[in-house]
Amino acid sequence: SRQAIKKIENRKRRRRAIYLLASLAIMIVLSGFTYWAMQERENAILQQKYAEEQKALTEEQKIFAEQQRNKAISATKLADIERLKAEFNANEALRAKLQSDSAKEYAVFMQILAEEQSQIAKKETKKAKTEKQRADEQRTLAEEQKILAEVASDSAQSLSYLALARSLALKAQNSYENPEINLLLAIQAYKFNKEYRGVERHPDIYNGLRYALLANGISNILDITEKKIISFFISGTNLILHTINNSVTVYDIKDRKIISQTALFKSKIPVNTSYFLTKDILVIGFENKEQKLVFIKAKEKYKLKGHTSLIRSADLNPGKNEFATAGRDKTIRIWKLQKENQSQSKTIKTDSRVNAIKYMADNEHILAATNNGSIILWNTTNKNEVLLDKRDGTRAISIGISDNKDILAVGFDNGSVLIFYPNKDFSRQNYLLSNSGINSIDFNSSASLLSVSKENKRVDIDNMNAMNMNAIKIFDHDVKVRNLLFSKDDRLYGLCEDNTIRFWEKDNKVYANQVKSMISREFTKEEWELYVGKNVPFKQNVKK
Repeated sequence: SRQAIKKIENRKRRRRAIYLLASLAIMIVLSGFTYWAMQERENAILQQKYAEEQKALTEEQKIFAEQQRNKAISATKLADIERLKAEFNANEALRAKLQSDSAKEYAVFMQILAEEQSQIAKKETKKAKTEKQRADEQRTLAEEQKILAEVASDSAQSLSYLALARSLALKAQNSYENPEINLLLAIQAYKFNKEYRGVERHPDIYNGLRYALLANGISNILDITEKKIISFFISGTNLILHTINNSVTVYDIKDRKIISQTALFKSKIPVNTSYFLTKDILVIGFENKEQKLVFIKAKEKYKLKGHTSLIRSADLNPGKNEFATAGRDKTIRIWKLQKENQSQSKTIKTDSRVNAIKYMADNEHILAATNNGSIILWNTTNKNEVLLDKRDGTRAISIGISDNKDILAVGFDNGSVLIFYPNKDFSRQNYLLSNSGINSIDFNSSASLLSVSKENKRVDIDNMNAMNMNAIKIFDHDVKVRNLLFSKDDRLYGLCEDNTIRFWEKDNKVYANQVKSMISREFTKEEWELYVGKNVPFKQNVKK
């Protein structure tokens, strides 16, 4: 029937509509899945690309970290760059996390990796700093070793030139046809010794300068022709001499001429010893064992009654109202400083002959050097004695004392010298200055220099701050020096056994200036090679 057919067609239409709707739904679903798949694929591609970039960045970081180990100097800056890159990686990982949940784990991994790389970078920075510090230490050590090598080289050169200076000084003591060679050699020796910091008071340099002057007619012997000189005294620029015929001569040191000669009084008995108490007061001992006190200007003499033998020493007290004498009769006798014949006011008896005496600063005590090696301190008020020292088997034969009496020296016949300090409870120092007797001792005006004359005909000028180490040893004479005195300007004068008075300057510099003033030319190159040496650089600086 039509209704049945219509019903069947309606059913077919509904079925087709359902199929169509189902197809459309399936197509929509498939389209959605396709779109999602495409989005996921694009995401995966982006993640893969990002991962590859991160991997490449990680490789770069590893390479950069490796390079850091070899670049210690820029370690700090590189570490800053690495830290910034690590922070950048952390930020990138965080941004990736926000963009895609699927990249969360990867982003976390990259953050951890970045932090690890940052830690590695910090460790590499620390290591680089350590290596830099080690490199700096090695560089410092190398510089120190270089300095030491330079010092060693300089030291070797200095020693070489100091040896050359001594050699030139010894050559300056030879005789040459042209004596100006002596001057040139002596001053060049002095300059080398000074330039290379040799001993300032080197004895060879000193004697080279002295001989050069002598070779050029500059003598250190004063031109005084007198009868035998018994004693002398220095007053300003004058030397006052007492002779065996009992006359007094005044000699001007500066002008090197005799000012006056005065006969004191006639005596048939020769003078044996004499001692100046001042420039105008003299104690004289005669061969017949008599003694007189003489006032030179007034030409007055007074007899001293007491000693039974020859006197060997005399000294004026600091108060200048009394004086003491000592001698072979084993006594020390105290006298009033007055114009009258007199006997001693006090007598001190000793166990041995007294060879030298000196008053102490307190005006009461006298120090005595005796023939049995004793050093005795006597109190002239109560005659109490203190034995300061005793040397068995040797004789104490000389005493020197400073101007203010705060230091004194005693010389022995075995060459030793005892230095005493009265203001320090007579503390002492012992020095062996010779293998022969110490005949005379004196201090300069500041007590910084000590002069000694020896039985072996030598004279030393020692620096009190460096005894036996910085001594001038004078070899330009072949006679014994009986007595030594420093002038106020520290020139040393000596009365010699050949009846001459000689003088010596206190150091090399004085003679060097004198030598320099006499030089009119420089070494020629031929002279330099002959006397100084072919291997020594030629210098023309003698006059500088």
